[in-house]
Amino acid sequence: MKSPQLLRLQQQFLASLHREPSPWLVDQIIPAQGFADAEEILNIYLHRAMARTVDPLHDVFKTVRWLIGADAFEKIL
Repeated sequence: MKSPQLLRLQQQFLASLHREPSPWLVDQIIPAQGFADAEEILNIYLHRAMARTVDPLHDVFKTVRWLIGADAFEKIL
């Protein structure tokens, strides 16, 4: 079973794929030496998550995107 804090962290991270990260999520990140701040680290992870989850859908559903339009397709994703 996951702790409530870990569950909230996962939920906030997934929500950040679609909107700005919450201040709570940014506060949970402690940047290692060599990183500018927590937002830099979060952006790296968000970029990786988008590349692995959302971006491949653009190739798979090209016809759907063409039928409903790019804006509607992005809202669905």
